Amino acid sequence: DGKYAEALDLFEKMLDLGENPEIYYNIGYIKTVKGDYAAAIEAFRKATQLDRYFAKAYEAMGRAYKALGRTEESMQSMKKAADIYMGSRKEEQAEGVLNEILEQNPETLNVYNTLGVLYRKRGDYQAALEQYKKALKIHPDQPKVYYNVGRLHVDLKDLEKAKLSFEKALALDPDFKEAREAMDAIEFGKV
Repeated sequence: DGKYAEALDLFEKMLDLGENPEIYYNIGYIKTVKGDYAAAIEAFRKATQLDRYFAKAYEAMGRAYKALGRTEESMQSMKKAADIYMGSRKEEQAEGVLNEILEQNPETLNVYNTLGVLYRKRGDYQAALEQYKKALKIHPDQPKVYYNVGRLHVDLKDLEKAKLSFEKALALDPDFKEAREAMDAIEFGKV
């Protein structure tokens, strides 16, 4: 109802009973609404210190950093939120956060790669391939992206293209264990 001062007072009193990440998140939310982004960031940071998997707090912290014009910190916080969402199978939330990062900086390699992984897991192989292509256009020397393209081609049962992608990954990083294992699986007919 817009009674932010009363709510803030109540949440701060609740902290006297014990620290809780949700309380800090709510304090951060109120501080954000009031435009006190530095204090909001501090509250969100405390929430994530108490619960390092609190994706909503990382996401909100990223938006507060963005409001202060601190783009790098914003993208780091948002990426952390997206990674947590991905790890907990909340792909829709992850996708929204990743797209928000791309609005800030369309040259962000890890975001395109992560979106590719997300779309591949959903079975949207064309969308995944498009994201991987964007990642490679920005940074054509990333073995992890070639590895992910290879995995996509394995899913599509196109083992020749998969092999070529794994070979590119290994050419860039001869010690890339997962790419070597994938190549061996293809060569020994275990795929």
